[in-house]
Amino acid sequence: MKVQFAQDIIVQPDDPTMPIRIESRTLEVAFRQWQAQLTRYQKLLDYYMGNQDFGEIHTGLNKIVSNHCRYIVDVLTGYLTGNEPRYNCAEGDAYGQAILDLMREQNKWSIDQQIIEDLGIFGKTYELAFMPADKEEPNSVELDPLHAFVAFSGDMERDSLFGAVVYSYTNDDQQTIYRMYVYDREYRSIWESKNKGSDPRTWSMVDPFTPHGFGRVPLIEYKNNRKAMGDFEGIMELQDAYNSLLSDRQDNQDSFAQAMLVLSGAVIGVTPDEINEGKVDLKKHKVLQLDEDVTAQYLVKTTDETGVQIIQDKYAADIHKMAMVPDLSDEKFAGNASGVAMMYKLFGTDQVVARIMAEFQKGFTRRCKLYDYRLNNPSMAEGYEPRAVIADMTITFNLNEPQDLSYIATALTQLTGSNIISKHTARRLVAVIPDPDAEDELVEEEQNESAERTRDTFDYDLIETQNRALKEPEDAEEAADTEE
Repeated sequence: MKVQFAQDIIVQPDDPTMPIRIESRTLEVAFRQWQAQLTRYQKLLDYYMGNQDFGEIHTGLNKIVSNHCRYIVDVLTGYLTGNEPRYNCAEGDAYGQAILDLMREQNKWSIDQQIIEDLGIFGKTYELAFMPADKEEPNSVELDPLHAFVAFSGDMERDSLFGAVVYSYTNDDQQTIYRMYVYDREYRSIWESKNKGSDPRTWSMVDPFTPHGFGRVPLIEYKNNRKAMGDFEGIMELQDAYNSLLSDRQDNQDSFAQAMLVLSGAVIGVTPDEINEGKVDLKKHKVLQLDEDVTAQYLVKTTDETGVQIIQDKYAADIHKMAMVPDLSDEKFAGNASGVAMMYKLFGTDQVVARIMAEFQKGFTRRCKLYDYRLNNPSMAEGYEPRAVIADMTITFNLNEPQDLSYIATALTQLTGSNIISKHTARRLVAVIPDPDAEDELVEEEQNESAERTRDTFDYDLIETQNRALKEPEDAEEAADTEE
């Protein structure tokens, strides 16, 4: 969110006995903008969880949900983060390498998966860098936008002014208390209120300003795309129509099973007792005797099942088309498609993924800056410049896509054989190789071992040949002596 104010966030009251309160117009505007989005965020989460409300277009008894929303998010998340991403820095950048090693040690892969998943659901999400109480290295956690927000300046630089994390807890009196952690560029403060929707100026400070030591707002905002839309946000109405159609079909099936039997020209009873007795007898014996002029038929609504199936398939196809995520269960998608054909089928998905990766890199760069500042500037000196080469620190997602290894091996063999690319570059292009650098070392080690075995075999054969050459004259002399 963007705010047009940049004055101080906190104001000390005139009466020193009164608690410090939030009085800034800046925080108030950001808080209100965040609150205005909570209904949207909750609806997106409900659709992902399968709590989809399509009652306006379906009023029947059955409420069947075929959750394409979750399918779309989970497929894109797996496609992007199913394989561990690669963290890269400039060659020889010891500071950058130390940051990347720390990220691997902290298993930031799992954090990245959570970020990508929540990006798909909400369109944006957050990562909070913090200093653990018992650690000397920074760490971070992922926070969804239902519990966090960041305010940015309204100028061209669009740098973050502050961020906030809002949670609730129950106190000893069984009251729900809302707690807000506010992070500006230097300090962290904690505020509380008994009403989440109250004016933020009434929140009271419960923990004073504490330097967080990151040199900038430690709350990182990630966007799914430039408009911060979720992966399925554009197909929610199609999802409702699809669910309504499924529910209608089930309603029709249920009504058929409970259809009324209509007798024309006869009755099974006159009084209620006779009618009930006739119904029980009919169900028990499953035999109905009729005169010549009497007819019996079930009263049901005729449904064009073929037409309904066509509409259902059309809805499903449109959902996958608009979301740009293929239906992996579709026989037309699978089959014995070649690697090139599979690439074309995933072309739309790759465009979505490319935008996600570009936006993710912005957040990753800020994570690196925060880690660099905290690791290499513990005194929090002003004017600090990053020691690591931040511009060269990147994250490369190793897409979890179907691999035609035979085709890839042939193509890369031709490219390396023609000296168009190096073997190291070729290994980086193969998804089944998680660490090309380590693979280089393993291949070199195997080649050295093979060469060593070859040398040992050659030396052995040479020695054996020399021994036979020396032994032949001796054998000849012994043979001659024996003949004499």
